Amino acid sequence: MATTTYSYDLQNTIRDLSEAFEVIKKQKPTILSLIKTGKPATHYKHEWLNEVLEPVADALNGAIADTDTSAVVDDSTKFKVGDIITFNDANYELCKITAINTSSHTLTITRGYAGTTAAAHADNTEVRLVSRPKTEGTTADPDSIHQPTVLYNYTQIFRQDAKITRTASKIKQYGINNLVNKAVSDMLTKIYWELVGAVIYSGRYANTSDSSVPRTMGGLLWWLSQSGAIKSDAGGATLTSALLNNLIAEIADAGGHPDTILCGVKQARAISKLNADASSNIVRMIDMNTRVTGSFVTQFQSEIPNFPIANIVVDMNMPDDKILLIDSTKLALVPLEGSAMKDFDSTPPGFDGIVRSVLGEYTLEIRNPNEAHGMLYNLG
Repeated sequence: MATTTYSYDLQNTIRDLSEAFEVIKKQKPTILSLIKTGKPATHYKHEWLNEVLEPVADALNGAIADTDTSAVVDDSTKFKVGDIITFNDANYELCKITAINTSSHTLTITRGYAGTTAAAHADNTEVRLVSRPKTEGTTADPDSIHQPTVLYNYTQIFRQDAKITRTASKIKQYGINNLVNKAVSDMLTKIYWELVGAVIYSGRYANTSDSSVPRTMGGLLWWLSQSGAIKSDAGGATLTSALLNNLIAEIADAGGHPDTILCGVKQARAISKLNADASSNIVRMIDMNTRVTGSFVTQFQSEIPNFPIANIVVDMNMPDDKILLIDSTKLALVPLEGSAMKDFDSTPPGFDGIVRSVLGEYTLEIRNPNEAHGMLYNLG
């Protein structure tokens, strides 16, 4: 028999909805289904240690001749004195770094290390770290100790309210066993979609001197648009496997291992069309009795051997011109301590009915935003 909930049944009652919210997270085909729930934050400014991912490559910022003893690179901070490096071109040469000028990003190098032959190398040639050999009896080297940086994000409050009159709560409605619980469920779903939008689009902001101004978390697009993030402008071009592979390679060079491609419907269709490229040799096996046509793909294998196969997640909330490559293991949805999703009575005095409010306070934790993830934007 259906149970009717009256206003006094839930008066002064707070119900934990975190488990119900987790069920919704896992069932909906959005980015939230991939993001684990992290340990509660203890402050609205949630901080975490950002462990260093060792970069393995950079690029020449200008060609060098076989007699040059210095080379300018894009980012000299990736290297240390004593490093052995090589160049990713047809000429096999090893060099040893003897000095670094971080202002001009110039490496002073010993050419033809270990008997290799010095050669000319073109602009933009990849400079790859080979090793960091140490002498016998070494002591602690402060320059080789990597201190993790501190990153932060702000928590954002999500709230929905439902007002149900006493009369409405008592009337039996076809298909609705419990009007109050249905209203709470509807509000929870609304907050879910609001949270999806925040995780993708929201910008990190807080007016720390005025608590009446709502705080907003930084979402994926905000983090991956920051200076230092790995991003590539497609220039309005249609998606190709080369564009995807180049971005994956750039993340790999920074030490990352993305496992997920996040995109909207338009780019999901573009990825599926990669199998129909003129250069592809497609083999499809179908049953003779099949009445289904068309195709789609759910994973992308990069050209890098032994690299993770990226799962393709199609989220209707993603912008049409962007694709995000993310490492889902480095993302977490973090509730503020004691503020995971819940509903509570907020009925004003004298109201002939019940008002229930659903509220939660969350933020997005993204580790290694500049090394483990990337964005391809301005796609046609």
